[in-house]
Amino acid sequence: MKKHTIHSILLALALAGIGFAQPIYKATPFPTPPGYYQLSFTYMSPDATSGVGSATLTNGASNVPVAYFCFEYDKGNYTVLPTPGYSCYAWAGNSTGDLVGWLIDLNQMQAQAANPNAPSPAYQLFYYSKAQNAFKPIPGIPNYNRSVAPSVGYALLPPFLEYLTDAGEIYGQNYGPKPGDTTLLFDYSEDIWTAFKLTAEGTYSALPPHAPKDSTSLSWVDAKGNAFGFSFPGATLGDMFEWTAAGGLIDLTETLRQPGLTSYYVNAQGHTLEIVNDFATAQSICVFSNGKSNLTIQLPPNTKDCQASMNDNDDMLGIWLPIPSNPKIAVVNIPFYFNPGMKQAADINSVTEGLPKGMVLISAGFVNPHGRLVTATGLEGGLLQYGPYGPPASAYVTYLLTPIEAADSKPQQ
Repeated sequence: MKKHTIHSILLALALAGIGFAQPIYKATPFPTPPGYYQLSFTYMSPDATSGVGSATLTNGASNVPVAYFCFEYDKGNYTVLPTPGYSCYAWAGNSTGDLVGWLIDLNQMQAQAANPNAPSPAYQLFYYSKAQNAFKPIPGIPNYNRSVAPSVGYALLPPFLEYLTDAGEIYGQNYGPKPGDTTLLFDYSEDIWTAFKLTAEGTYSALPPHAPKDSTSLSWVDAKGNAFGFSFPGATLGDMFEWTAAGGLIDLTETLRQPGLTSYYVNAQGHTLEIVNDFATAQSICVFSNGKSNLTIQLPPNTKDCQASMNDNDDMLGIWLPIPSNPKIAVVNIPFYFNPGMKQAADINSVTEGLPKGMVLISAGFVNPHGRLVTATGLEGGLLQYGPYGPPASAYVTYLLTPIEAADSKPQQ
């Protein structure tokens, strides 16, 4: 058995003494080529040795992105996918190595980075096929090019391509004007939000709303092709639905009798995680159910807003927000771990070894829903030390977190 450090032993004893069933993680940074910042993996293999995603290059001074690069990752090696004249931003990937995302006019993007009032760059939707080693345009998705506001350079809102299944189906989110609106200005309370599905054959379908003029908003898609999200009028939070792979529509808010339901996860055991908005406090709570009883995730004192996801082992990862003593001070997302054997959610920073001094983990997510490997984003010094432009891209580090009890694993180099 691998020998733990004194710190690991003391930490394990301390956690055991208060009833935690919390793994201790070992953090290993992903090898990152020079010039790559803010690695974003849109898919990663179960053993974390291969994946696809994109990275960011900024102008340094104001931390404004001036280019994105799409890449393939394999055992520590990165291959940039060439897109001459365009930035490549990956939205989603799958286990076959395919990608979907945006190709952004590079000259226009860099012009806007230098002058925020310059016109927004042109976007193209792409599908990258690894088998064919080729980028293809994605036709058939309405693009309304809604504009945000003059103060941010009329940034356009192309469709968001949020999920890509191994069968090549794309699920995403679009924004369009209400009937009769001929302006280009995006209006949060009036525009129609549309969740959609695009089959591998190119057939587009909007996921049906509860009422004809309602918006739909996509939350997540499971491995079977069942989509989960909302149907709501305007900006008013409405009912959560499941759009089944067979084309059915299930009102989960009515089925579960859970007002304020904002997210709903089901794992391979049939256990559920419900995230519910408490309208009285304007905060969200997380409720786990094994089908026999419910368990509300307990957050530490002076924190709020539970947001989480769950894997097939009933491990839950999420974030909470500290409640600042000074409301004008920015707060930092705190990633946490929880399972049904614990009394209270634990800050992942407090149960992770191998982080450099001053490094703070600000987000974490499972490599896939079946295992316990975790990817996390670290930020040197946390968020509060940086000025109005925020941290430079170089301050972010991507880590692989491995439970020490599991077989020794690290990103291969």
